[in-house]
Amino acid sequence: MRDQAKWQQLLVEAVNQPGRIMSAYTAFHNYSIGNALLALSQCLQRNLTPGPLNTYKGWQELGRFVKKGEHALTLCMPVTAKKKKINPETKQEEERVLT
Repeated sequence: MRDQAKWQQLLVEAVNQPGRIMSAYTAFHNYSIGNALLALSQCLQRNLTPGPLNTYKGWQELGRFVKKGEHALTLCMPVTAKKKKINPETKQEEERVLT
């Protein structure tokens, strides 16, 4: 099972350790504060220098290589789904968007 983020612990550490939030923001400014802190904590756990992030294909397009055996960082992103349902009162199909 992959390591799952413990958000409460992550936020407590970020607030209590001077400079943690600034380090996360500086290294991962294109990401939400939650994902920046998550990426920074994973880098620190793996003894990696925080730096730019990209997908495997994104690195390939830039002419960069990914070392064999390297593991991706885990980040969170919203997922949107549409659900169609027939309203019993109006007998019309309605569409709901869930995030």
